Amino acid sequence: MRVARSSEEAVYNQVYTDLADAFKLLPETAKSGRATRYAAAAFNSRAMLFAGSIAKHNKNSNLVDKDGNRLCGIDANKAKDYY
Repeated sequence: MRVARSSEEAVYNQVYTDLADAFKLLPETAKSGRATRYAAAAFNSRAMLFAGSIAKHNKNSNLVDKDGNRLCGIDANKAKDYY
């Protein structure tokens, strides 16, 4: 019944994948009430900048699960990948 908690890094990686897929699937031209592929690209850019900022500046996250996997924060070495 208990699902393991995903790490913050895994969440941002999933956000990237989902928005990259949305970029491929959404239309290029605007239709009333529907986002374009460029809206997905903009959201993806903003989310990845935020993830890079977390990796670069968040040094105090030490929340780990019972197996010792880091749940909160992103390794500082991965900041460049997100940027």
